[in-house]
Amino acid sequence: MMPSTSDIPQWREVMMLILLSVLFASLQWNTLQGLISNGPTAVNTLVDVSLLVLLGITVIGAIYETLQMRAS
Repeated sequence: MMPSTSDIPQWREVMMLILLSVLFASLQWNTLQGLISNGPTAVNTLVDVSLLVLLGITVIGAIYETLQMRAS
């Protein structure tokens, strides 16, 4: 079933959040690998913490928007 035209702005928001998530993940790739292998000691600068927070916000936002679209 094709989405209606009223769903296009919502899909645009979801796609933007997903692209931002990919951008933040690519910026933090080494930190994410270190976080998996070494644990929290891999996060040692304020920049790492802030980008990880932004990554979490965009991932949660994309999931929330997708769930909202599916509910309606």
